[in-house]
Amino acid sequence: FYEPFDIAISVGGSSTGDSAGVNPTEEAAGTAQRCVISKNIIRRTGTTTFTGGSINVNTAYWIDVLGNVVSGSHGPGIHLNPDAAVSGISFGCWYCNVNDNIVMNSGLGHATAQDGINIAGFRHLNVSGNMSVRNTGSGISVRNYAAALIGSSVYANVIGNTANNNGQAPGPGFGIFVGTVGEVSLVGNQASDDQGTPTQQQGISLSGATTGVAMLSGNRAQNNTANDLAVSGGWTAPLITKGNHFTNVTGADLGRGQVTISGTATSAVVTFAPPRRNATYRLALSFQTGTGSPPDASKLIANTLRGTATFEVFVQAAPGVGNSVIFDWIVED
Repeated sequence: FYEPFDIAISVGGSSTGDSAGVNPTEEAAGTAQRCVISKNIIRRTGTTTFTGGSINVNTAYWIDVLGNVVSGSHGPGIHLNPDAAVSGISFGCWYCNVNDNIVMNSGLGHATAQDGINIAGFRHLNVSGNMSVRNTGSGISVRNYAAALIGSSVYANVIGNTANNNGQAPGPGFGIFVGTVGEVSLVGNQASDDQGTPTQQQGISLSGATTGVAMLSGNRAQNNTANDLAVSGGWTAPLITKGNHFTNVTGADLGRGQVTISGTATSAVVTFAPPRRNATYRLALSFQTGTGSPPDASKLIANTLRGTATFEVFVQAAPGVGNSVIFDWIVED
């Protein structure tokens, strides 16, 4: 498919549908079911004011978007989005796979940033093995709109994707953006910027209200202009992190840090960012260094008190006026 099409492939929405009751409380006329969109090559669709996708899925069930190549879309490359024309629908897809696609240069000539892969409103979603690079917005954006869809049944797996060098002009854009979800796993993703002049603002960005747990394992993000990992916007889901490679992190402690006890105090409190999922985590503390001349007993842990939002560490003796002791800490769920 080549220009001048606005949309190369469109599934679902108010003009097409199969409303056989998968979930009668949320499904209405205008939903599509059991579709496979696979192995298409699509280039330069849409106009410079268009906001739909070259592959556009509005309000659909059991959709596979597999192995497509989308380049130079004026809007998003792949767009799974709720259909405003269908009353009562607030999801773009249920039970969907978006796997092994190549998406690049989305937002070509558009006045605002456009994502490579944009998924808004979902339940039971897999996004894996995609390469989404050099888009004006984010490489991959996964989020929900409706509060009714934010619960324990909202699952997203974002696994093994490459989302590099996004946020091209006019920007801004991230590598991978996840917002307002229930449970999410981000595993083995690459979200870096290797350009001479980087444009990708954040590697992995987590934002918005959450109700479950976020697993981050084996991800790599480097050389982004602001942060490699950023947690913001009211994100409260506990993070379980292991084996990630981030240099610049904001809003998350990644289960490690330092705590300082000074002067006549015999304890200090560490606040987790975000909170842990429970208070049964393993906690390891080790003396790192001191300032002044603290007594040896102040370098020894006496006790800890553990909660989900904080933990407090106690030493056997106060460091004394003008002195301090610093401990490294690590937690593991």
